[in-house]
Amino acid sequence: MSLFYQLVFVILISEMLLFGLLIAPLPLGIRRSMLKWMSTSPILTRSKAYFRIMFVYVSIMFVDSLNKVFNTTHHHEGDAFHRANVFREQRNLYLTGAVLFLSLLLNRFFAMIAELMSNETKSETLKKQAAKQSTDYLRLLDKEHDHAAELDALNKKIDELDAKARQVDVVTRQAKQTHDEYMRLTDRFVELERKYDAARGGTGDDARKTR
Repeated sequence: MSLFYQLVFVILISEMLLFGLLIAPLPLGIRRSMLKWMSTSPILTRSKAYFRIMFVYVSIMFVDSLNKVFNTTHHHEGDAFHRANVFREQRNLYLTGAVLFLSLLLNRFFAMIAELMSNETKSETLKKQAAKQSTDYLRLLDKEHDHAAELDALNKKIDELDAKARQVDVVTRQAKQTHDEYMRLTDRFVELERKYDAARGGTGDDARKTR
C-alpha cells in the first residue's frame, strides 16, 4: 500500500472512531457537552477547509481507482498478477469510497448537530423569555389581586358608611319628628293657656259686676 493510501486508511479509521463516538450510548450530560463543543469549537471550524481539500483528493483517488478497476477487469488476462492488480485496485476503490461515504455522513451529521444546537439555544432563549413573561404575569396577577382586595375593603367601608348614613338619616328623621311633635304640643299648650287665661279673665269681670 502506497503512502497516500496509508493516509487514506488512517483517515478512514479516524472517521470510524469519530462516528462510533458520536453514536455511542453516552450519558446525556456528556453527549450534550460534546455536541455543544463540536458545534462551537474553533479548532473544528478551522479544520473544515482541510477536510474539504482532503475530500477533493480522496475523490480524485476514488475516480482513479474506479478507472483502474475498470481497465484491469476488461483489458488483462486472468493470471495471478492480474488478479493481484484487480484486488489492489478494488481495495483502493473500497477504501476511498468508504472514506468519501463517511465524510459525507459526518458532514451531514455535524450540520444536523449545529442546527440542533442552534435550535436548542433558541429554545432556551424562548424558555427564559416565557419564564420572565410568566413571572411578570404572575406579578401583575398579584398586583391585581391586591387591588381587588383593596377594592373589596373599600367597598366594605363604603357599605359600612352607607349603613351609618342610613342610621343617621333614621335618627335625623326621628329627631325631626320629635321636634315637630314638641313644637305642635308647645303651640297647643300656648293655645290652651291663652284660652284658659281668656276664660279666667271673663269670669272675674262678671263677679265684679255682680257686686
